[in-house]
Amino acid sequence: MYVKRGVNEVKQIVVQDVFGGRGTVRGRQLLGEDAALVGTLPGFPDDFDSGIHFIHETIIDVGTLVGTHPHPDSEEVYFIVEGKAKMIVDGETVNLEASDAILTKKGSNHSIENVGDIPLRIIVVEGGVK
Repeated sequence: MYVKRGVNEVKQIVVQDVFGGRGTVRGRQLLGEDAALVGTLPGFPDDFDSGIHFIHETIIDVGTLVGTHPHPDSEEVYFIVEGKAKMIVDGETVNLEASDAILTKKGSNHSIENVGDIPLRIIVVEGGVK
C-alpha cells in the first residue's frame, strides 16, 4: 500500500504573521494532518500509521519571520529545498541553506526567518506520539 499526493493536488493556504512573526507564509499539507491547522487546511488524518503527524511544503517570503513557538510533544525536521534561513532553537542561532536538514527536538522552542533574497522553500516533517 502507498499514499501519493503532489503539490498540485492539495490546497495552498496563505498565512500572515505566523506565531507573532511578520510577513507571508504559504503552505501545503501534503501528507497527514497538522493539528494546529484543523479547520483551516484540509488534512489527511488517516495517512500515517506511525508517529509521523504531517509533511508540509512551506514557502516563506523574503524577510518573513515565523515567530518563536514551542513543540512540547513533537519533533520537527526542516529540509531546506531553496533559499537561506536563520533558525533560533532554544536561544541558539543556526544558519541554514539549500540541502541542509535540521531536527528540532521535543520540548524545544524555535523560530525561522528567510534571510536570503529568494523565497525560502522547505519541507517540514513533524512526528511524535500519536
